[in-house]
Amino acid sequence: MTAFRNEMLAALDRKLASPLDPVSLPDSYTTARGQYAILCKVIDTYSHQVAMANAAIGAFKTQADQARMQTAERELAALHTRKNRSEPAVLDACEKFKSATSAKTRAEDEKRKVRDHLDSYSETVLTRYKNTINGYLERFRAGFHIDRVKVEYSGRVPNSTFCIVINDTMIETGGEDTPLDQPCFRNTLSAGDRSTLALAFFLAQLKEDPDRSRCIVIFDDPFNSQDQFRHTCTIGEIQRCGENVAQVVVMSHHQRFLREIWDLPLPASDRKALWLMPSGKSDTVIGEWDIEGDTESEDSADRRVLLEFYYQPGSGDPRDVIKKLRPVAETHMQRLAPEQLANVKGLGNMILTVRTGQQTASLVDSLHDLADINMYTRRYMHGENQSVPSEPVSRSELQGFVGKLLEIVGAMPG
Repeated sequence: MTAFRNEMLAALDRKLASPLDPVSLPDSYTTARGQYAILCKVIDTYSHQVAMANAAIGAFKTQADQARMQTAERELAALHTRKNRSEPAVLDACEKFKSATSAKTRAEDEKRKVRDHLDSYSETVLTRYKNTINGYLERFRAGFHIDRVKVEYSGRVPNSTFCIVINDTMIETGGEDTPLDQPCFRNTLSAGDRSTLALAFFLAQLKEDPDRSRCIVIFDDPFNSQDQFRHTCTIGEIQRCGENVAQVVVMSHHQRFLREIWDLPLPASDRKALWLMPSGKSDTVIGEWDIEGDTESEDSADRRVLLEFYYQPGSGDPRDVIKKLRPVAETHMQRLAPEQLANVKGLGNMILTVRTGQQTASLVDSLHDLADINMYTRRYMHGENQSVPSEPVSRSELQGFVGKLLEIVGAMPG
C-alpha cells in the first residue's frame, strides 16, 4: 500500500515538472495531489486502527476459553432478541399477547365469580333436597337418613355425592371394588331399603319440579321387597302425587298392590287398568285388564256368585252355587272366631267346636241357620250322597238357603 502511494505521488510530481507552459497546466492537478495526500493520511489512520483491532481480537482469541465463548454466544443471542423486539411483527405479536393475557385474567375472575355463585346455589338446593329426601325417609320409617351431600364437578355434568347415617354411623356409598368387610350401600342396605331410598329421591325430585302440574309421572314397580307399613305408605304417596300432577302411571308385577291403588277413592272415569299380553312368540300388545276380576279374593268371588244367583232368578248353575255355600260360611266363622277355629276344618266341625267350646257371641245366634245350611249342602257332597249327579236341585229351595247365608255374613244389600 505504501509503495503504491509513493509511486502515485512521484507520477504527479513528474507531471508538474514537465516543460509545458505552466499556464496551460490545469489547477486540478495541484488540487488532486493535495486531496490524494489527505486520503493517504486517512487510509494510514484506518489501517493503523484495523491493525490494532486485529491485534486485540487475536489477543482475545488467544485468552478466551470455551465457557466464555458460550457466555458470549448467549449474550449475542440476547442482543439479537432485544433487537428483534423492535421489529413491527414482534411488536404486534406482543400487543396481542398482552391483550389475550388481560382477557384471560378477566375470564378467570368471571369464572371464579360464577363458580362461587354456583357453589352457593348448589349448597342451597342440595340442602333443600336433603331435607325433603330425609322427610320422605322419616315418613317411610326407613331407619336411616342421608347426610354430607355435596356436588362434584369432575365431569361435564355436576354429580352429587352423599352418605347414609344408620344409628349415628356414617356409611359411604362404596363401589364394586369396596371390600366386603367394609360397610357400604351394597352390604348394609337391604333390597327394601334401597327401593325406599330410590323412591324418596324420586318423590323429592318431583316435589321440587316447578312444572310438576304438567308432568306425567311413571312409577315402575315402586313396591319391591318392602314391609306392609312401607307398602301402605307407598300407596299413600302415589295418591298424593296424583293430586299434583297431570297423570300417574303405575307399573307393577304385584297384582294386589295394583288392586289397592285401584280401590282408592277415585272417579271411575279417571282411572284405567291395562296389561301387557303376549301376542305370538315375540310380540306384546296392550289391552284392557279386568283388574277386579283377576284380583278378587276367593271369598269375594264366591259371594258374588251367591248374590247374582239370589237377585237374578234363572242365572247361574245351581250345583256350582251349592259349592259356594260351605266355603263362604266357613270363612265367615273363621273371621269371627279366628283363635277358636284356627285349626278346624269343615263346616260341621266348626259348628260343633263353637257349640261345645267357649261361646262366641257373634256366632251363637246364627248357629242354627249355619247347621241347616250344613245339612242342606251335605246332600250334594260326593262323600255323603252316592246319587249326587242325579240328585235334582230345587232353585227356590237353593235360593232360600243362599238368602239365609247372605244375611248371616252381612252380604245382603241394606
